[in-house]
Amino acid sequence: MKLNVQRSVPFQENNTVIETVNQMIEGYVFKDIVQNISTQFHHFQINLTEEFNQINQETFSNDFDFQQSISDVFDSLYDYFTFYNKPECYVSLYLLFPLQLALKENEYSNLEVYVSGIYANSDTFADIYVYMTGIDPRDYIGETIITIDNQDAWHYLLVESSKLPISKDPSACLNEYLQYHFMEICLGYYPIPEKESRTIQFNSGSVDFPFLGMSTSNFNSQSDFETQCLSGLNATNLEKSKLKSFKEKERKEVLSPVLERKRIKKMIYEYFTSKDNENQKEKQQEDAVDGSAIIFNTSNAVNFGVFTGDSGIQYGILQVTTFSPNNKTEFKEIIDYGMEYIQSNNIDYLVIDLSQNGRGYVDLSYQLFHYFFNLTNEPIYGNYDFRHSSSSDQFFIKCAQNENCTNDMYLLYSPLYWYNQTEQQCTNEDWYTPGISYLRGGEFAQFSTLVHEAPDISWKSPIQFDKNHFILLSDGICGNMCGTFSSKIIQNNLATTFTTGGIPNSEMSFISFPGGGTYDSNHIFYDINVLQYYYGITIDNPPTPFESDNKIGFTCQEVYPFDTNEINNLTIPLEFMFIPTEHRLNIWDFLNQPLIYQGIDSYLNPIPSPTPSYSPTPTPTPSEASNFSISFLIKLIFGLFLIDFFF
Repeated sequence: MKLNVQRSVPFQENNTVIETVNQMIEGYVFKDIVQNISTQFHHFQINLTEEFNQINQETFSNDFDFQQSISDVFDSLYDYFTFYNKPECYVSLYLLFPLQLALKENEYSNLEVYVSGIYANSDTFADIYVYMTGIDPRDYIGETIITIDNQDAWHYLLVESSKLPISKDPSACLNEYLQYHFMEICLGYYPIPEKESRTIQFNSGSVDFPFLGMSTSNFNSQSDFETQCLSGLNATNLEKSKLKSFKEKERKEVLSPVLERKRIKKMIYEYFTSKDNENQKEKQQEDAVDGSAIIFNTSNAVNFGVFTGDSGIQYGILQVTTFSPNNKTEFKEIIDYGMEYIQSNNIDYLVIDLSQNGRGYVDLSYQLFHYFFNLTNEPIYGNYDFRHSSSSDQFFIKCAQNENCTNDMYLLYSPLYWYNQTEQQCTNEDWYTPGISYLRGGEFAQFSTLVHEAPDISWKSPIQFDKNHFILLSDGICGNMCGTFSSKIIQNNLATTFTTGGIPNSEMSFISFPGGGTYDSNHIFYDINVLQYYYGITIDNPPTPFESDNKIGFTCQEVYPFDTNEINNLTIPLEFMFIPTEHRLNIWDFLNQPLIYQGIDSYLNPIPSPTPSYSPTPTPTPSEASNFSISFLIKLIFGLFLIDFFF
């Protein structure tokens, strides 16, 4: 595989790109704070304007290295929602590695690295890998790994995972690296590896495993790749006749972080998973009765089941994978069903499993909090304010002064989109200007008043749990509204918290990248067009659109999930706070949910005995790969292409 093919695209003039990045980043709510602030594991001294201006003074031999230099600055923030996407031609390129790794403690309590599975647990992928390389990764499942690229395996994982811009907590970065990034490198976000393969040393010998190059675009040749990179897409090529405000759901996804990085990076992974399991889910729900587990309902966002541990104690399990369900009504119905089952069957414990929960709606996280807890001192809705900037001042104020724009209740900049603290819908710019001066993160800045979005569902749990019987579980990658939801529970001492994995013998945070409202350049360019061409509003000195389809995103709202009466006395946003978990389980096999749930049971009700069976689990076991034409899969897998010119 020729890794340097990405560097074949010639370097383009960079002044416009850097100028646009600098204009956009003025809206980054933590721009001042990151110039001098210490967290549990990092000390930040990053002047973003100076960093980007320095890049502007440099000359690069190719376009990829220039794009990567911008990405490196964003990555140094360890803010998952503040990112730079290279142009789409790079984002479409993936390097896939066949082995999934995990850690375990041996009989001497020493840490070992071993092969826990294959990429996406997919036999389809493994068969392709065998065809391309002659190596069957399934032969190495269970093998202990001594070194990776001639480095101690544990040291290698620790160093490489620390480079991920996933979280300010290195334990969360390690968990994410083991679950995804060791196996999958998207070149739209990350640097090109130094080697075309990884050399793995087992007890039985050494094996060189090449990366498998794949793309979501059909590049027939290196020339095709270069042409697409150079042409790109213009984010503002919108026909005026088609300009319209987003629908409500779309506008909410603008404010609530849309994890483009995670959404795109898991595209190929989830394809292989679904390919092997397309017939498994229906069978799982039909046969979902077992001595230790019953899975009643599953959806795209929440699963409910019951786990019986070695102690004989039963645990109601709610796996909440996102606070952005496709169907909020179904989300509510499944949770209601679970609580009713727990109540009617006298189940003593509730475990809310928040593993890999990294996005969501502000209102839903607050509503779920109040579903379980009836606290009169806590706000019912997610109340946030906007930091003033030259761009946001124009967008919010000029829209409020335009009658047609004001009446667009689905437009983020319209006052009708927002509700104030007395639950009244805003009608003019008074909620935003003149604003209020706050000292946050050691810097004074001007902010709007506190507002929230319109709530759309509300309900109450039929039962209440005390702290000792209400369990929160995380793999440390509990981000955005998951972070808001759980931090409010932890702040009020309402639950017992567990995390899995992480770095042994170190404190681990329960949450990661709480962020806040996130905006990206595509939406900004779109809204500029809506304001200018649809509503006839003039925007002074608007940011220049990128000539290619690169994109930046940034956090535009701070999260202070505490009593709003105390908001002016807080100096550190949640993004920079360390909220430790109470208990960390030394379990790094993240797909082995029975083992994890048994770990909780063993801690709360310690009775030594073998791990019980747990079948089926909310994460299906891959079925046997169906027959397929290898030659066809080599060329086309439902839009996923092996990059022939890499090999």
